[in-house]
Amino acid sequence: MERTRLIVIDDDASFGNFVAQVVMGLDIDVDVVTSAKQFEKLYSSHPYDIVTTDISMPDKDGIELIEDLAEIDCHAAIIIISGQDQILLKGTEKIAKQKGLNIVATLQKPFDVEEFEAAVMSVVNQ
Repeated sequence: MERTRLIVIDDDASFGNFVAQVVMGLDIDVDVVTSAKQFEKLYSSHPYDIVTTDISMPDKDGIELIEDLAEIDCHAAIIIISGQDQILLKGTEKIAKQKGLNIVATLQKPFDVEEFEAAVMSVVNQ
């Protein structure tokens, strides 16, 4: 059985590396990118099972990225993680679900690691 693949998209490299450390402890292959452009390059050649994304990035915000994921018919489970307020997070989640994306969690930074792990494991155990 292939290992679950996860990608972290966050312009804060130290935060992305923190998330990667949490995920590696769950025996999951993980990549970290700091821009939507880097993600698009990787995703086109290596689809992921789980995508975690910030919604506030310099090159493309998370809402634009979500629209792109919907356009390519992304089947990955998506976890939105951002320091933005709950209203923006929930609005982004609603847009993503309306576009047919599989949002498994929306977490505000700083987030509860156990809640994040539970969201990831809900995908792994499907």
